[in-house]
Amino acid sequence: MSKLSKRFEFPYPVIETSVVNGRETKTHLFDLRVEGVGYEINNSQLYDSHPDYGERYDVDIDGIHWEGKNIISLVKATNDYLLEKLIEAALPHVAELFSYENMQDQIASELIDAQIQERA
Repeated sequence: MSKLSKRFEFPYPVIETSVVNGRETKTHLFDLRVEGVGYEINNSQLYDSHPDYGERYDVDIDGIHWEGKNIISLVKATNDYLLEKLIEAALPHVAELFSYENMQDQIASELIDAQIQERA
């Protein structure tokens, strides 16, 4: 079973939920910048039997940035829940990277780049 891989990066909002005057309020605190490598498991039988993101795609998060600092070691050492949430949030981004439309855009972009380099 082979895997295709692509790098990804996306902002992950950190939101605090509190109750103010009996109403639930959500406050955006900051964004984490999550980066890593996404994998698509290249097996057509798997596509038919498992439409779930977790079966078709995998992610390796290698950077969690907050205020310009990579805090992945801190997150891995102290907060498994946050790491699981970040992996969950990364799966739709990875699925989009391997979507048909995105792949066609990438091919077109590479063709244009090749033509520009030929002319130079």
